[in-house]
Amino acid sequence: MASTFEVNQLYEEILKRPLTAGEADMNVYANMTPDEVREYLVTSPEGQFQAQAQESLGRSLSPTGVGYYMNYATNPEGLTAAG
Repeated sequence: MASTFEVNQLYEEILKRPLTAGEADMNVYANMTPDEVREYLVTSPEGQFQAQAQESLGRSLSPTGVGYYMNYATNPEGLTAAG
């Protein structure tokens, strides 16, 4: 099973940010191997936004940019400012 250290490393590599909720997030990954966590993150909406930004812009999205697009993806009618 993936350790907190391994999951944090994958967050940094794929999502370009640290694991923030720690224990709460680790409950999601509790029974996953590092490869399963990688696949989960790569196919997540945030992972796909990061991959698309990297391909289109040649750089990763900032935390504000991720917040904006994640908000839009979940609530396109009532978009609010990323905080």
